Amino acid sequence: MFSSDGTFNVHIASLAAKGKKLSGWILRTFTTRARSPLITLLKSLIIPTVEYCCPLWAPRDQTNIKLLEKVQKYFTKRIEGMYEVHYWDRLKQLRIFSLERRRERYIIIYVWKVLHGLFPDPGFTIESYNETKKEIMLKIQDAPLDRAGQPSVRELKKLKANSIVNYGTLLYRSLPGYLRTTEEHEGKTQTADSFKIRLDKYLHQIPDEPTCPKRQRRAESNSIIAQKQYQLSD
Repeated sequence: MFSSDGTFNVHIASLAAKGKKLSGWILRTFTTRARSPLITLLKSLIIPTVEYCCPLWAPRDQTNIKLLEKVQKYFTKRIEGMYEVHYWDRLKQLRIFSLERRRERYIIIYVWKVLHGLFPDPGFTIESYNETKKEIMLKIQDAPLDRAGQPSVRELKKLKANSIVNYGTLLYRSLPGYLRTTEEHEGKTQTADSFKIRLDKYLHQIPDEPTCPKRQRRAESNSIIAQKQYQLSD
């Protein structure tokens, strides 16, 4: 649902409500609180509900990000042994990403597929291509202009900044060169599956610290763009 103000706020609120309702249904229907079955239910029922088509509507503002994150935060707290564990530590122990991190992962995969001709191109622009390393770098889009050729109003700039073309470009540019290459190794062409494996390995090295009370992260936000400077060792 795309609102008249150019945002997906109503859509996001609807998804959060559906996710919360589904969580309650699962916890009422299944008496077990064991880790394996609840994680399976989380991944097969709740996450697909709150993530469908997320590269298009993924929020950038903390209000909507936290609203969606509450769904997984609430559900994982009910898993056996997790009630007193802080959400950041829960994510590590359960070996899952935050919903914010998952959305950014999907956006990166979407950009990769566009650059490799698997999806239609919504308007990405290649800035440079390193022939030696086979690495692609995307160009950051210019600010939109109004009819008089002047910078557009603040709201329009914000909408463009939150668009898949702009945000996807920023996320893709933040990746290390070995992930932006079109080849895997020894001249072999990189496949979507091999890219996902390498991407997941990289993302598990980036701190995943969604905004939570009583816990302060070092980065400005939990986005990969901000957190990559605190990359963990293998």
